[in-house]
Parts: sequence; C-alpha cells; structure tokens
Amino acid sequence: RNDTIAGFRNTQDMEAFLDRNSDIKFDTIYKAKKNLPSSVADTLMTLNVGEIYGPYKDGGSYKVSKMMGRRPNGSVKASHILIAYEGATRANPEVTRTKEEAEKEATRLLAEAKKSGVVFAELARDNSDGPSAPNGGDLGYFQQGTMLPAFNDFAYGNDVGTIGMVETDFGFHVIKVDDKEDLVQIATLSREVTASEETTNKLFTDATKFEMETIANES
Repeated sequence: RNDTIAGFRNTQDMEAFLDRNSDIKFDTIYKAKKNLPSSVADTLMTLNVGEIYGPYKDGGSYKVSKMMGRRPNGSVKASHILIAYEGATRANPEVTRTKEEAEKEATRLLAEAKKSGVVFAELARDNSDGPSAPNGGDLGYFQQGTMLPAFNDFAYGNDVGTIGMVETDFGFHVIKVDDKEDLVQIATLSREVTASEETTNKLFTDATKFEMETIANES
C-alpha cells in the first residue's frame, strides 16, 4: 500500500519497519554488485544513499529497495607472492633462508613482477611460499581490516594494477592490486504476491503512480 511505501521511504528505524511490514528482514550486510539480484543490480547500484527504487516484481514478490549506505572501493582483490624465512609466522619447516635472504629474493621478484609482459600469476605460482601459490597468489576479494595492517593498507591505499612490497610477520609480500569494487547496503521491502493478479496489478499500478508523484513533488 502507498502509506507503506511512504513509511519505508521515511522511517528512521529500518529494522523495526521491515520486521512489521516486510516478508524479509533488513539485511545489514554490505554487498558487491555481483551479490545483488541480477535483474535489478545495475539499477540499484546507481541509487544515491536514501533513494528508493520500485515497486518491482522479483520472483513471486513485489519489492521496493532503498539505498542505505555505500562504501566506495569497499572491497579489494589482490594477489601476492610470499617469501618466508626461517622463524617467520607459519613458515614451512623446509624454509631455511634467513630474513635478509628473503628480503633480497622478494626485492628481486618485485623488480621481475614490474617488467612488461611478465604474468604475475605465473611468478606467484613458481615462487610463492603462501598457500595461494597454486592459484597464482590470488587472495580473492577482502574487506577493510581483514588482512594484516601493512598488507591491508597497501591494497586499499593504491590503485588497481599497482605492484609493491610489504613486510609482515609471515615474511615479505610482493603484492598486486587486482580489482576494487563498491559495496552497498540495501534495504528491501518485500511482499509475497498472494492477492488475485487483478488486485495485485492495481496495487502495483497505484504504488508506481504514487512513486512517480512523490518524485515529481520532490524535484
């Protein structure tokens, strides 16, 4: 109903509002575009914080979604080559190089990785002491604060494509920043379609008309 959409737009307590009015609760987790419903992902990603989209039909429900929060570049994908040394955290017992030797080897690999035509994944596969070596050093996407501080700061502080070196308790890491993606928090008011199609269509039309009028009044 229209007053429900108005309430959804203006509520100061989204969690409580959706508990009362929606079939699905407020999902507070920030998500990347690829984790949103594919049919509306493009549209939802264009919303500014506070804007709403809908009503739209998704499966057997009518939904309205509101952009609650956005974290630009909130998730980073990186690869690394770990050069461990004897006594480093979780170092394989077979690793016998000294810390100085490890730093020298990492510096050599850093220079190699920066050469044109060199495939970072191959370099990682052949040289990394980390468990990600078979995957070409690929660590996948991670959010702020999930990696060790030096690693985290490098990945978040540099542009995609940057290659550099940091030191942690695990050894020396040659890191490549592979990708960054925005994360968004979306609240969705969802109502299962239970009324007859005719009633539902009227509700949908009225709600859409209301939505258009609201937008017209705001602009």
